[in-house]
Parts: sequence; structure tokens; C-alpha cells
Amino acid sequence: MKKAGGFHTPLQQLLLLEERIRLAGARLPEDTDQDKRFHGIKCDVGGNNCLVDIRLVSEVIEDKHITPIPCCVDWIEGVMNYRGALVAVYNINRFLHQDSDDSAGPLIILRYDNELSAIRVDQVVGMQKYLLEDFRPAEEPGDD
Repeated sequence: MKKAGGFHTPLQQLLLLEERIRLAGARLPEDTDQDKRFHGIKCDVGGNNCLVDIRLVSEVIEDKHITPIPCCVDWIEGVMNYRGALVAVYNINRFLHQDSDDSAGPLIILRYDNELSAIRVDQVVGMQKYLLEDFRPAEEPGDD
């Protein structure tokens, strides 16, 4: 018993379908705004909306045991063990607002050139796509 067109396996049938589509010239519409979009993890830090490039994010985790480093600035919370690697933990809220004592938010694990670090934020809102033209520079203190 022969299948349609003499093709017996599902893979052969998929190849036939692909060839038919190619011959028909059917194409998907081109994505013209691809270079103008930014994909990121949106988070809240001290009442400010921030975006972290999704390509740098390894994982978002809840609080883990962090070992403090003596004689360090207060916005460096310490180090933690993340999947066998020693990772520095930075508190962005303390860095931006020196009087803040918040250390209860989630940690975003970042990987940049095979180096790991973690930043603590107040809240992770979610993953979103933005057009680059929607961004504006952060306001400097005293710009009134």
C-alpha cells in the first residue's frame, strides 16, 4: 500500500510539503522592526522601573544564603553559592538610595562573558518587549 506521492515515512511527507511550499514561493512577512526592539526583564528598584537585557539573565531566584564580606560597602551584600560557582550579590536599591535597608527582593542572576553576578531588586514584574525609541535616559538628581 503506497502513501501519497510514493512517500512512506512522515519525514518524507514533511520534505514533500516543504518542497511544495518552496516552489509556491510562500514566505512569512519580514520582521522590519527586529533591530529596533529590546527584550528584557522588567523590575522595580526603589520605585523606579528598570529593564535588564534578557540575553544577560540566567535565572531569577528567591533569597538564598548570602555570606557577607567584612569591610565592604553596604550595597555589596556578599557572596553566594550558585550551582557550584561563587557569585557576588549587589543590592541595586542600596546603591541608588544609600539610606535603604531593603534586602528582601528576588535575585537576578546575570551571565556576561561566562562571569556570573547577582543583583537584588525589589520586585520582578515580568518579561516584556520594547521599542528602543521608548527608552529615555535616567534623570540625574537635581535636574529640575
